[in-house]
Amino acid sequence: NSGSSNGKNNNCKNIIAEKKIWITTVLLVFNPGVLMLDHVHFQYNGMLLGWLLLSIGCLVRGCMSSSSSNGMISYEIIGAALYASLLSMKHLYLTLAPLYLIYLFRWVCVEEYIIPTSDNSDGKQQKLQQRKLRLAVGKFALLALVTLFFFVTPFVPFFLSPPSALDQLSQMLKRLFPFGRGLVHDYWAANVWAVYLFADKVLTFLCRKITPLGRFTGNFIPLPVISPAVSTVCLLLGMIPAFYCAWNVAANSTTLSLSKTTTVTKKKDDTVDEIFIGDEKQNTFFVRAVVYCSFTGFMFSYHCHEKAIMTSIIPLTLLSTTSREDASLFLRTSTLGHFGLLPLLFRPAEAMLKFFICVAFLSLAVFLLEHCIAEGEENKVAEVDTVTSKFPDGICGSNMCGLLRPMDKAGLVVLCCLFAYMEIIHPLFMRPKNAMEFLPLLATSVICAIGLVGCWLRSLVLMIRCVQSPPLFVKEEGNASKKKKE
Repeated sequence: NSGSSNGKNNNCKNIIAEKKIWITTVLLVFNPGVLMLDHVHFQYNGMLLGWLLLSIGCLVRGCMSSSSSNGMISYEIIGAALYASLLSMKHLYLTLAPLYLIYLFRWVCVEEYIIPTSDNSDGKQQKLQQRKLRLAVGKFALLALVTLFFFVTPFVPFFLSPPSALDQLSQMLKRLFPFGRGLVHDYWAANVWAVYLFADKVLTFLCRKITPLGRFTGNFIPLPVISPAVSTVCLLLGMIPAFYCAWNVAANSTTLSLSKTTTVTKKKDDTVDEIFIGDEKQNTFFVRAVVYCSFTGFMFSYHCHEKAIMTSIIPLTLLSTTSREDASLFLRTSTLGHFGLLPLLFRPAEAMLKFFICVAFLSLAVFLLEHCIAEGEENKVAEVDTVTSKFPDGICGSNMCGLLRPMDKAGLVVLCCLFAYMEIIHPLFMRPKNAMEFLPLLATSVICAIGLVGCWLRSLVLMIRCVQSPPLFVKEEGNASKKKKE
């Protein structure tokens, strides 16, 4: 019976895993953000996001197969080359560079070795093992060479024209980093700076109304102006948790690569020494780190564009089928992020198009993810029940709550009302009078920013929990320990 139950569980796991792949593919292909940006707005974001997914996939595959110890050319080197070429095509992904650098350097270029030592402090000789680190010069040189080759090669034609090389490069840097354009676009991206500027506007208005006349002269600004240096410092400080976790995870990559589902056997006397219930959290760390760093870049970058949120939504799609919390985070982030892109399609003829594709995608995502997550949880509960007749914390009872909580439903109502104001009320009643022309964009930015800040903090919590939470074990003491002694 135990053999047949294990076989059924393995078949169920394979079926669920295949369903997750198809669901993730559907959510990626039919993403309304990519549809609006690439096929209605402009640019080629879909190709670049696909390039990012290829790089992430190589690093995750390397973590699962431990390929870094088998040869010099590995998934990690390929992933680094893909990211370097991606960065040379669009500087939007520059915020991920420190994460790639720290993660790959600790994982590929730093090796651990054990030195046997002895301790005679208490009069008895004890054998000890001391771990030390050393730099793998060959792997470091290969990683640096490959990365620099793919990053520098696109700039070679500029260096081959000496008279105007410096002028062309300086013009390129000015266009890539337009610090002179201000902290935000005319349409604020839904990030921390949108909330900051909104608070500044409110405080300025209140001070002018409440403060006696003549107390302030000139243009009074309650909050300090954010410079590019301050924005960069905030960006790097926000990424510190990801850097710290990436270094620790890369240091334990050998252990983490083994955190897969193992076969669970039940003894004849109904006792179990140690049961490992498959934990896939640690294998997905790098995806979570990419999501968080992309989120942080969107939140704090200087002169950030609203479409930069896609660099978080697309990688987050890979995690949407792993757990109920990840699915809920994906639905919130994608809904708010896609709504923030709607003003890019400003023609009246596009109103119904952008509304229905977002509603259709949200309905499809809720339907697919709800069934996928529920089926995966039922399989986990069945597996634990057949072995220990116990339900560990975190599995039993998680089906009681849906993916859309009451707060999410209230947020959807707010977004629907805002959309009606943007597309119907304001054009009919306020635009002819030239009254409050900036109000629709202001409301969209601030409302989406408040929700996305919460999603950003939630992604931080899930990333840290992924590193800190140990694999789930169920231990039974009793007859099993006696058998070990015998």
